Amino acid sequence: MLSRLLLNPLTQPLTRRRAFLSAATLAAVPFLAPVPGLSKLVPSARAEDAPIEPDLPEALNPRAGTWSAEAFRASDAEIARLAQDPVIAGLAKGTLPKDQFLWYIAQNVTYLEHYAESFRILKETLPNEDRDLADRWIRETEETRTWTLDYYKRLSGHDWADSPWREPDDVVLDYAAHERRNVERGAAYGMAAMLPCFTMYEVIGWHVARIRVLEGNPYAEWVGAYGTPEYSETVRLAVDLADRLAAALPDDAHRVELTELYVDACVCECLLWETAAGVGASSADMIDGRERTEGSDEPGSPKPGEAV
Repeated sequence: MLSRLLLNPLTQPLTRRRAFLSAATLAAVPFLAPVPGLSKLVPSARAEDAPIEPDLPEALNPRAGTWSAEAFRASDAEIARLAQDPVIAGLAKGTLPKDQFLWYIAQNVTYLEHYAESFRILKETLPNEDRDLADRWIRETEETRTWTLDYYKRLSGHDWADSPWREPDDVVLDYAAHERRNVERGAAYGMAAMLPCFTMYEVIGWHVARIRVLEGNPYAEWVGAYGTPEYSETVRLAVDLADRLAAALPDDAHRVELTELYVDACVCECLLWETAAGVGASSADMIDGRERTEGSDEPGSPKPGEAV
């Protein structure tokens, strides 16, 4: 039962991964109220073939003049990619082929291990007042990995160790390498690279909550966790931390670089879903949304606990 792993969602912030351990997993969650935001054409929950220009969650509408406002504007294309992704739509409605979702879950097990390790490194570079929050996110990531292993077994009928998709795909390893390289550079760089794990899941949760069908959905346990107000509050905390770290950098050139790191990670988030459908490019070729040429000196991917 999920209750073995639950923390009180009203007193503990949720990471992207922790959303699956919240009480919201056990019940449908009301749709998030629309707020002014970035505009993109995406499929409407009300008319299958009629595009609309949606609002976005409040957490993705930061204060003007902040670094995150720049970063979110720069990731418009990636926001649209997620809103239009057929794997996410199929998951929300219960029509996604099971093998595609099992691949995604199996890959997440490896990603979560890397993510927790990168957060441990990031924590040591954060201001003292932010380290308790980092500790909480590390703990929740580890607990969610344990839950994900159990969920994979229940959905597939076999252990993750026996999964045909246990070996990490290039998109996962490159995403992990991107995060690891940048947390080792310093707090602002690391948080910029790791922030899409929060914000892009907020986009997915906002979208899924508007189109999902829980009754008869074989993935209802997973889908029901998307789009919670508690998770939106955690995203707000993560964005606020990233903005404070960015504001401490000496000049605008550093902010521009942070935005590039953020968008690169957003691309990796998109590729995770697109690869599940067999239609996405490996991030070994497209880590920044542009096809990489031969002879690239992109570093290799790390193993957990191993320096890049």
